[in-house]
Amino acid sequence: MNNIRKVTKGEIIKAFNVFLDTDQAKALPDPIDMDHTVTLWTQLLDADLGVGFVVAVDEQIVGVICGTRGPDVFSGTMVARENAFYIHPDHRKYGAELLHAFENWAEEKGCKHVVTCACSVMPKGVGAFFKRKGYEVQDTLYRKEL
Repeated sequence: MNNIRKVTKGEIIKAFNVFLDTDQAKALPDPIDMDHTVTLWTQLLDADLGVGFVVAVDEQIVGVICGTRGPDVFSGTMVARENAFYIHPDHRKYGAELLHAFENWAEEKGCKHVVTCACSVMPKGVGAFFKRKGYEVQDTLYRKEL
């Protein structure tokens, strides 16, 4: 049985552990600091500025999506930004439901847009998945080490 639900503060570590050993996490330019992650996400959840959803199969968390909301710096339009989205390959069939849960939250919070970012190391088919869900490629992200 699958179960998509909001992440509680007590399960932030469990939710992000699903993502930690993935190629996507290993490709991040900076290592994940779990103490920082827990502190920040606890604050975001308390302030109702962030949300996480998990999908659990047989009571085991196998997928997570999390994101924040805030005003666009130029227009003031409320925007939801996906920060992490991962589902174990054996359970990818729940991806659309997980994304839909995040989109519903964003809409309930008055967001006009959802922005997601595909990192350089993504599973095959991620771009096509987002296009099927109505997303369009909009920007390119550049990064420079200082």
